[in-house]
Amino acid sequence: YCHVIDDEGCSLTTPPFELKEFTTPYLLVEPGNVICNNEIITISAIHFGNASILWTSPISSTADHITVTQPGIYYCQIQQCGLTFYDSVEIIDGSFSIALLATDTLLCQNETSVLATTAGLGSYEWSNGTFGPSSVSVADEGDYWVSVMNSYGCEAQSDTIHIAESAAAIPPVVTDLSVCPGSDATLVENGNFTPLWFSASDTLYL
Repeated sequence: YCHVIDDEGCSLTTPPFELKEFTTPYLLVEPGNVICNNEIITISAIHFGNASILWTSPISSTADHITVTQPGIYYCQIQQCGLTFYDSVEIIDGSFSIALLATDTLLCQNETSVLATTAGLGSYEWSNGTFGPSSVSVADEGDYWVSVMNSYGCEAQSDTIHIAESAAAIPPVVTDLSVCPGSDATLVENGNFTPLWFSASDTLYL
């Protein structure tokens, strides 16, 4: 405030006023300059005191902030204290999708299937609890998928692949049989297998 005494000796005091230091305006991007999965980004022109704001291509506005959902470079003109400032910010699209492939979806006994997606995208988390690699080998029946986070921090999840075990994958049950000398034994396969018979010496009998 200001205190003065006039020619007649009267004491006069002005109302208090605040003097602020000028700060250069700037743009604030929230939550960040990367769009993940169609999220909304807010770009604000930060200034202290009265200012004239003009957003230009690709959005035309005079508001203090704008919301964007598309990648691109956004330009802003800020006029304050007789000065004109220009600033811009680039919004990046970090969204992506992934495909999951399997070498086999129907497993016989002791077989495995290799599940794989695109390598080099970032960090991988598989539905069976495996972390890290872009491919895994599985031997159990079930549903499998993978979640990936790329270098921008955006996430994507693959479709689900079902791995099944073949009903014929269960080994046939055989029991020992005693045969008297000079007698014959008939061996019969009662399942849906195509059998190959072997002797104890591993000789193949068709």
